[in-house]
Amino acid sequence: METKVDEEKALSSHSTLPDETDQQVIVDATVTDPNANIIDWNGPNDPEIPVNWSTSKKVINLIFVSIFTFLTYVFSSLLVDL
Repeated sequence: METKVDEEKALSSHSTLPDETDQQVIVDATVTDPNANIIDWNGPNDPEIPVNWSTSKKVINLIFVSIFTFLTYVFSSLLVDL
């Protein structure tokens, strides 16, 4: 595994040797397998990207998430009272 020391942190620290918290892992993002299943959007205007949803669809999803979050706390507190 290849690591790279963050130069700014190494220069600002008082010690001459960087510790493990000053290191960053470099990840190789290249895909070597041509048969790998890569899931991606179909461009920046893809209607499946949540940013491109209509306002009504965003509001409906927000309401669903809010209701389920609220009900989770309500039902968990109801069980405590029994």
